Amino acid sequence: LIKNNFLNGFQTKTSDRNISELLAHLERPDLHPFERAEALNNLRGIIAAIWGSDEIRRVKPTVQKEAAGGCAVIESVLWDAVPSYLRKLDAQCRVTLGKKLPVDVTPVKFASWIGGDRDGNPNCTPAVTQEVIAHQRLRAAKMFLNDLNLLYSELAISSRFSPELEALAATIKKSDDAREKYRRVIGHLRRRLVRTVKDCEAKLQSLAKSP
Repeated sequence: LIKNNFLNGFQTKTSDRNISELLAHLERPDLHPFERAEALNNLRGIIAAIWGSDEIRRVKPTVQKEAAGGCAVIESVLWDAVPSYLRKLDAQCRVTLGKKLPVDVTPVKFASWIGGDRDGNPNCTPAVTQEVIAHQRLRAAKMFLNDLNLLYSELAISSRFSPELEALAATIKKSDDAREKYRRVIGHLRRRLVRTVKDCEAKLQSLAKSP
């Protein structure tokens, strides 16, 4: 079963998820009075923001804003929800089928036309598409970089490695982690992502200067 999902410019609200999480948090019996007060205050803020927001858009959003809204859905919802779903699916496969979910399987796929649609929108020009792609690439690189930074700090020292990791670590010559091969590989990936971030930022600066 493969589920294909398309992100569009109208999937930009994440308030419902935030409210659901806060309500679930408030139901905890062991909640400290300060934590309860803090959660209630956050809940009031979200409700006030929704109450003060217009139900419909009075001004057509730019292509760039639509793309930013799509990225917001990925960052605030899908980035955590999809891996959580795949872990549940893997657990169910083990219980029902007696087999784990293959590592390379992709039962959930996402695609998006934001910033690249050619359905007559005069504002969606090649330059705008380049800008949207650069922004999306930049945000993706930063999200992966954040996760790798966390993983790098969490990994413990180990002396046992798989042959595949040994071979991969051996290809990385410049590293401060001579013995910690997990960190050597992750450090290499982090450096590549940092270069990607810098390349995207330079691309966006160049596009901003273009007439």
